Amino acid sequence: MVAAVKKVDGTVANLWLMSTDRGKTWVSLDPTSKGRIEISGLTPGSTLMVKHLPVLRTGKGTWLISAAVVVV
Repeated sequence: MVAAVKKVDGTVANLWLMSTDRGKTWVSLDPTSKGRIEISGLTPGSTLMVKHLPVLRTGKGTWLISAAVVVV
């Protein structure tokens, strides 16, 4: 699965978290320089949530949570 976000002005990196238990626990994913990340190894039928944090030249932004999606 690929998660992508709209570019935030001034972003120098992107931090990512994912949850497969509807937000009870979060797992860190590798940071990216672009506003997208490929997530592999997901179980079909499972629910996935992704959080994104843009790191700006002036500091960190705010965590943004995507909608829950069902992996197919």
